[in-house]
Amino acid sequence: MEYPENMRDDRLDEPGLGRLSRRGMLGLGAAGLAGAAMPLDHALATWNAQLPKSLQGTVTFCAYLYAATQGGAAKENTPARMYNKYMKMHPGVKIEMVPEPPGTQDWTAWFLTRSIANKAPDLLQIGTISGLPYVSKGWMAPITKYLFKPNPYIPGNKRWIDSLPKDFLKPFIGLDGQYYGMAADTSAIWIYYNPDHLEKVDMKAPSTWAEMMQACAKLKSKGITPYTQSGGKGWPISWYFLFAESSLWAPEFPPQTSLDMPGWVKAVKKGLLKKTDARTKEAWQIVKAWYPYWQRGAATGNTKVYNDFADGKVTFLGEGSWEIGTLQGLIKNRFKLSALPLGIPPITRETSKYANGSLQDSGCGALNGIALFVTKHARDHLDLVADFLAYYSSPQVMGPMAFEVGEVPMVKGVGKLPPLIQQAADVAAQPMLLSIPYYSASVKLQTQYDTMAQGYLTGAISLDSALSQLDTLQQQTADDLAKQMHV
Repeated sequence: MEYPENMRDDRLDEPGLGRLSRRGMLGLGAAGLAGAAMPLDHALATWNAQLPKSLQGTVTFCAYLYAATQGGAAKENTPARMYNKYMKMHPGVKIEMVPEPPGTQDWTAWFLTRSIANKAPDLLQIGTISGLPYVSKGWMAPITKYLFKPNPYIPGNKRWIDSLPKDFLKPFIGLDGQYYGMAADTSAIWIYYNPDHLEKVDMKAPSTWAEMMQACAKLKSKGITPYTQSGGKGWPISWYFLFAESSLWAPEFPPQTSLDMPGWVKAVKKGLLKKTDARTKEAWQIVKAWYPYWQRGAATGNTKVYNDFADGKVTFLGEGSWEIGTLQGLIKNRFKLSALPLGIPPITRETSKYANGSLQDSGCGALNGIALFVTKHARDHLDLVADFLAYYSSPQVMGPMAFEVGEVPMVKGVGKLPPLIQQAADVAAQPMLLSIPYYSASVKLQTQYDTMAQGYLTGAISLDSALSQLDTLQQQTADDLAKQMHV
């Protein structure tokens, strides 16, 4: 599978209003995770006997990855079985799957017309980049009070939010500080590598950015192409610039910080994160210094990278854990599929005087997961919708659903994961200072960032010009959001 530009569904015309797509993905499935411990029957049997029994009503649910199949038990997929279990537990409740619009219909128009008419599904899978701008329009409903109460479907749980990694749900925090959605799965964004190639240059997997550059130089001297990727403008190019900026600005913030939108607005208003600052300039130069080691076409879109990597023509591949199954099938045991231990190797003082070696890879794993926003249609039966969402995000439900489609379940209690999947879960839990603002602050700011990053990388625009334009737009965006926050 190729990720569409900017991690958006390629059917959407308007930048920034798409979803994190998983279509045509993975081939990993349950078969590829046969070693995972799945204590489903035992867990179901030991659930709290005091689960609410009086729930009544209908939950409308649109989730293209976790959609339920129809047509009897023989054809049921895992989501269908899980949703049917819920309805058996609560006979007065109906889970109604709302189909997505046909492929020829614009998804954004479909969503907007339903939201304006208050007819959107109660739970809607959209990208985190899409959800937060609609919070200010009043089209989403907060679920904060439920997240800080026990999840009745997780025995012993005291606060639902604690069943997920710390800050995992930050991408759902609106300008008012409320949570507007949930994700319980994710994927890791990382760099795969061919260990046989590194052995040829007498190196191990790079654990720092300096080691990564050293490995690339050695590989290139041996006639081996060091790095490739499938994306072009936007993801993953912008991801590396965000990674570098976050790494050099991290010392100005508390450790492990992933800025939510209110935090980002306040930081910019205080004069931090300036695009014209020496930290930002050096961050961009660090990425530019890596570019000579990229495969031709890697900055503009190369669709043959998976075969090139599998055939041993390139050492490093920037992608995500959603491609594990695809890559294993292509490699056919010619070498061991591996990912760098920390996903993207951290920038240390060996590379920049501004760096402190902080991990800056994910930015809260929900950014790369299946984001379910709660729409305003759910407001008059929010107790019911929240209860179903709690069930959906429990390990006994999310575990098997995520495994079936190659996602990484992040809720505690799933059981032992295969090594590469466990590594993906660890990487996905890492922070990234600037990733949430990139996806959520402004469609215009994100689009401009993508254009400037690719233009600078390929030599189409100077560093000073790119960052000057971005700084002006960033300040304007922060000012506009500050007004909404009454700051």
